Amino acid sequence: MSLGDTALQLLARTSAEAMLMHVRLLQKSVLLFLSLGTLFALFTTPCFSDVILVIDIKMLLEDSMVGKDVAAQIQKKRSEYAADILNQENTLRRERDILHQQQSTLSAEKYKQKESEWQQKVHQLDQVSEREHSVLVNANGTAFGEIQEALISIIRDTAKKRHAQLVIQKSDSVVFPSYLDITKETLDSINGQLPKLVVNFAEAP
Repeated sequence: MSLGDTALQLLARTSAEAMLMHVRLLQKSVLLFLSLGTLFALFTTPCFSDVILVIDIKMLLEDSMVGKDVAAQIQKKRSEYAADILNQENTLRRERDILHQQQSTLSAEKYKQKESEWQQKVHQLDQVSEREHSVLVNANGTAFGEIQEALISIIRDTAKKRHAQLVIQKSDSVVFPSYLDITKETLDSINGQLPKLVVNFAEAP
């Protein structure tokens, strides 16, 4: 580990990666659930009207009340972790400077011993950083997994009411009438059904 990188890495990682992952997973889940229904309809309904709905998954995860609530909790915990690690890094820097100053007064063996002890502390801090990063990733994944389940349920209900055969991601659409876009009504539904969610930051066993 390069001393000084740990807190920066902890701040930079997690949220963006996890958000992108859940956007992709939710897109696939929506298409999977509804496409299976479409295939069933194709082979069991002699005559049907093609109805394709459009939705902006990324917007729902970022702009929903629960999405913002989860993101804020993750950011707060990440900042707490980073501040603590940065404080420990500063302590280690001071100990390193003191050790360097003592080098001329210590025997080679004693200096090597103290340097090894300092390196062990650096290694331990690196392990703490990795554990906290894992806590953030797992907490983020679990929370957005719950949001994903709620969204899929809402989307499937809307598709059923609209007699839709397929729901596609808005970014994959070029031109479509606005009445096919169910993003706003889905946003209203998720805000009403799941406005907040307590994020669990428990460390995995």
